[in-house]
Amino acid sequence: MSDHDFSGFSDFQEDNDWAGAKCQGFVENLPPPLSNLGREYFRRQPWASHPSFVTAAPFWVGDVYHLPRDACRSVVLPACLAWVCVRLQDQMMDESENQWIKLSPLNPILFMEMTRQYRTLFPVSSSFWNYLEQYLIEWTQSISWEQTDHWNKLHDYSEDDLLLIAHKAAMFKLSAIPVALLAGHQEAVEPLTQFVDYTLVAFDLVDQLRDWREDLQNKHYGYLLTKAILGARWSDPTPPSEDFVQRVFLFTDVLDSVMSIAAKYSRLARDCAVHLKGQYLIDYADTFAQHCELILSQIAKDREQAFKNIVEA
Repeated sequence: MSDHDFSGFSDFQEDNDWAGAKCQGFVENLPPPLSNLGREYFRRQPWASHPSFVTAAPFWVGDVYHLPRDACRSVVLPACLAWVCVRLQDQMMDESENQWIKLSPLNPILFMEMTRQYRTLFPVSSSFWNYLEQYLIEWTQSISWEQTDHWNKLHDYSEDDLLLIAHKAAMFKLSAIPVALLAGHQEAVEPLTQFVDYTLVAFDLVDQLRDWREDLQNKHYGYLLTKAILGARWSDPTPPSEDFVQRVFLFTDVLDSVMSIAAKYSRLARDCAVHLKGQYLIDYADTFAQHCELILSQIAKDREQAFKNIVEA
């Protein structure tokens, strides 16, 4: 997604670099061999040179409530540790060569440090701990459901399943909800939760379009591939070829339908952001909705050119 007109990432470049240095410093200061595992993780998954939702969203929400930078940073670091746990778990589930599983001892250490940092922010009686438990359940339920029902299996989805799919990244909420709680705005939790959920639906659908070839090869049948293959009445027990799926994309409206859903959820996220009066949140949702519309426009152009090539062949 282009952020040419959206400053919500570039405005917090320094904070992203700070968070990366802190996370890498934490694992490098662990006793060996854990420190070696930490270095190996960041060798395989280098810290992003540009801010992401995880590192920028605490400041977007903090901007709504005029929280100082240090308060926002206190949320960024445990949120980043949580996201490293999630990414490591994802890699271990996706791999076939048992390379990432060797790094699994890092996960309980990272989780323990994450909770230690949250204990300095929220007392035991805080509602934060209920939310943390909720997000952990959403995440683990989602990845278990996806692996059980949609890896190596073509089971149809309903649109109601989209939020369950998005919960694969439920821990993203740790970049938003704790900021509102620190600011004393419990009433913001529901619209913020919806903002993140709707954003994740849109993001995941766009991500599925980008990764469809790899997902097809691995038989990871997400919403897009499943709608394309079942919609074309594929009945062979073996997976279809890339060429078959490309033809489905070309000669049916499945791409248009799925990307229109992504655009719809971006607009729903924007509605939540407007309710919260969060300018960065509004601008982010606008930018993502525009990205979805650009994808739809490009799909139409590519289809028109393909038909023209067929006619002129």
